[in-house]
Amino acid sequence: LPFKVSQINGVKADLAVEIHFNACGGCGAVGSETLYAPGSVKGRQAAEIIQHGMVQSMRTKDRGVKEGWFRMDRPGILDYPGDIDGDEQPDYFLRKTNCPAVIIEPEFIHNYYKYEDNVEDICAVIAGQIMMAAETIK
Repeated sequence: LPFKVSQINGVKADLAVEIHFNACGGCGAVGSETLYAPGSVKGRQAAEIIQHGMVQSMRTKDRGVKEGWFRMDRPGILDYPGDIDGDEQPDYFLRKTNCPAVIIEPEFIHNYYKYEDNVEDICAVIAGQIMMAAETIK
């Protein structure tokens, strides 16, 4: 991860984007979400633009735009048994890039079959939203 971040920082990008696919071992979860660095106004703005496009193109549950904390360990909230308040850190990718950054999570990987027939159209919409977000936050 440090190498990837140093590469991004070396090109002076307007926006950095990681794409993840959630997994939950068959728990039945659905939906898209977009994470941004806690406190980043431009990151949140970019996340909102991209999230809107994902939800509209995929017609999936909107899990929202959220601050991206390492292991989603949020300050002031008991996130899991044994959680220690005060040890929280923003996600490395989000906090270490010099430009605004987002992590998009288009859908839970176990739902891939729902999108097989129109994956190219969905990717085109998401790419367009990413470009719009990058232009908007300049």
